[in-house]
Amino acid sequence: MNNKPKEKIKIISERKFIILCILTFGLYKIWWIYKSWRFFSYKDKLNVNSATRTLFSFIFLIPLFQRIKKYSSQLQVNIRYSSVVLFILLFIADFLVSISGSLWVISIFSFVFLLKPVNSLNRTILKDSNFEVSEAKKFNYRQIAIMGFGIICWIFLFIGWVQSFQNDSEYATYTISKEKFDEIMK
Repeated sequence: MNNKPKEKIKIISERKFIILCILTFGLYKIWWIYKSWRFFSYKDKLNVNSATRTLFSFIFLIPLFQRIKKYSSQLQVNIRYSSVVLFILLFIADFLVSISGSLWVISIFSFVFLLKPVNSLNRTILKDSNFEVSEAKKFNYRQIAIMGFGIICWIFLFIGWVQSFQNDSEYATYTISKEKFDEIMK
């Protein structure tokens, strides 16, 4: 009989994951990748550095997705997604901002390509009898602090966006006025 105490694990809902990703401009997904690698490092007794695997996600994200799928299938949790396709879509969405500055909004919402793995891992951990699992009912203090910072950033972004429209309209007025002036001067 195994009297070893179960490892306590807190998971966050998909809804909270989405909120945290949006309010942190997509940075929360990096934390999720780190925590997922840390979970598998503990569960499978892997000798891996979770921070390094997170930093080099462009190499290690497909293996993470595949590990989640394998874990899910072991516990008979029905999961359907392509690790490679999700990785490619996430990669493209994340790097659209480097192609054109106006595409940065798409990169913020690239977390949607992590929703299947997030949901899969949550459902599988909940089904695993080796862990004492609880879903975080509320945001913790760190999450609240980062969300507060994110809200402030979103407010400044919105103010800058509104001001850019005002500046564009002033420039347009000046351009029209200059054209009329040139017409008058002919």
